Amino acid sequence: MRSIEKGLEKAIRERENRRRREVREHRDQWGLKPPDMSRLSAYLVSLLEPRSLAAEQFKRLRTKILQQMKTRMESLILVTSAIQGEGKTTTALNLAITIAQGMSESVLLVDTDVRKPGLHTHLGIEAKQGLVDYLQGEQALSEILMPTEIPKLTLLPSGKPPENPSELLASDRMSDLLHEIKTRYENRYVVIDSSPINVFTDTAILAPQVDGVLLVVQDGATPRDYVVRALSQINHENLLGICLNQISAPESLQDSYYYYSNYANYGK
Repeated sequence: MRSIEKGLEKAIRERENRRRREVREHRDQWGLKPPDMSRLSAYLVSLLEPRSLAAEQFKRLRTKILQQMKTRMESLILVTSAIQGEGKTTTALNLAITIAQGMSESVLLVDTDVRKPGLHTHLGIEAKQGLVDYLQGEQALSEILMPTEIPKLTLLPSGKPPENPSELLASDRMSDLLHEIKTRYENRYVVIDSSPINVFTDTAILAPQVDGVLLVVQDGATPRDYVVRALSQINHENLLGICLNQISAPESLQDSYYYYSNYANYGK
């Protein structure tokens, strides 16, 4: 009995030592304190549940997208949906996190859903200023870029909703910004969370200026006509694929919240 107790004590010590070692390695690698998970949204499954089937689907999505982007030496990814409530922000967040978890890639996550911004909330960040202030000439870019709890992931929040969102996003200053954030750093991808393309004109303004567009569709909920209408507004050469969100899965895959499908003759 005594030997069993000693064995348990040894296992506990080893586990605690391993945990401390992982914390030190994290600090050495990133020069940061360990992330404060309590501030993060439960929707960030790629970070909070890295071994879940849902997280694995985001890894598959990352692999498919980066294979296309690297082949064409591109880095600007825009995430949109046909209508509201399809999970585009959740998809943009988890895609960005998963890319940042790569060996050499870093990510700038940009919130261009200026009418209803939400990225900063999911990341536990208080953001009173952001993209809108930059486009209005009130802030420099360096003043609104915000570090996150996730290594190699930087946030450019939206800021306070403006009175003229479409005009700001259609401005030369926005075009110049997209060019700058694309070319400033090597091995950095830019993931842009945009507004629903069928609801507002904002995404139709930005889509031609990015390298690839990912369309998020809620399985079994979004009418086919809405999806076809959304696709008609996206240059098919720019379309990375359709992301089917909350797909109905067999009982054995109940934890797999997401499934992804590339675009192929969807409107035919």
